[in-house]
Amino acid sequence: MDFLELSYGTHELQTVHYVKTDSSLPWILFIHGGAWRDPSNTWKDGLHCLSTLHSRYGVSIASVDYRLAPESQKDDFPKDIASAIVQLRKMGMVDYVIIGHSAGAFIALQLPQFTKFLPSNVFGLDGIYDLRSLVLEYPSYNEFVEFAFGSDSENWPDILTSSDRYSGNLALIQSAEDELLSMAQTTRASLFFPNAPVHIISGLHEDVYKGPEIITIMSSFLDSVGKATEPTTTLRIVDISS
Repeated sequence: MDFLELSYGTHELQTVHYVKTDSSLPWILFIHGGAWRDPSNTWKDGLHCLSTLHSRYGVSIASVDYRLAPESQKDDFPKDIASAIVQLRKMGMVDYVIIGHSAGAFIALQLPQFTKFLPSNVFGLDGIYDLRSLVLEYPSYNEFVEFAFGSDSENWPDILTSSDRYSGNLALIQSAEDELLSMAQTTRASLFFPNAPVHIISGLHEDVYKGPEIITIMSSFLDSVGKATEPTTTLRIVDISS
């Protein structure tokens, strides 16, 4: 299976890799994490999960890179994803869902401020959801948060209480073994998204997107969507007795 590369800007990181099929299932778009700055996290983070789902379901898949801090800051991250979505729509993407890992979950939930083409579902995988509570729990994380969003915490984006927050279907997926993020971020997000199911999985922070449990969760979702979109048939009884 070969991914096609699509540029959505002039920067080398403004690319999205995708495989398009004729499936009626929604596209699956992966947004990697990396604290908005780590170049070792790339579109390839989503490769195993996406490739497995593509093989099983024939679903269209995409994984996006975006510019990193300090070259980019604040709104640049969701703006990049919004631009990638525009280009994917030109390739035929209409309905889609997002798997957002760590910072990628935060970026996914910022999208309502930057595009009208929103995913029907967001799957937050060991996600970050509240910057202020994050640095209170982990003071050392203040460094990378300021790196991406500046030193004034009053100007940090708030995806939980903003008036234009995400109103689609959110699932919160958190590993009990994550060594970088406790359950606190997921717990806090669940207070503001009380209808969001919470899935507790296993694995270290950089292993969860390669593990079997995210594939199981996404497979259950695709199974449910597939059943919902199956065409219904009407049984017509013909009397042949006469």
